[in-house]
Amino acid sequence: MLIPNMPPINLEVLQPVKDGSGNTRYFMHPSWHNFFTQWNIEMQNNASNEGIVMPSQTATNIALLDPTNPNKFGATLYDRTNNLAKININGVFKTITTS
Repeated sequence: MLIPNMPPINLEVLQPVKDGSGNTRYFMHPSWHNFFTQWNIEMQNNASNEGIVMPSQTATNIALLDPTNPNKFGATLYDRTNNLAKININGVFKTITTS
């Protein structure tokens, strides 16, 4: 899941634009429009009534990740090379087993 970067917080969400009659109309700033469009697409692709799709990586990419970042503890990944679900527990990716 690729979560888009949020536009700068000081960037107005709505931009005033004068039409040909001199009336002011408001349109969403293109940066904000792009953010919400990308966010909506990612949510539709990765979340549904059937559940949330776990992010996937190859086994090679998982081996290259730095799992020791405490902010990443509890992160889950799907190892698409070996068809295994994995979770980062205290800096080590461990296979999630089911019975």
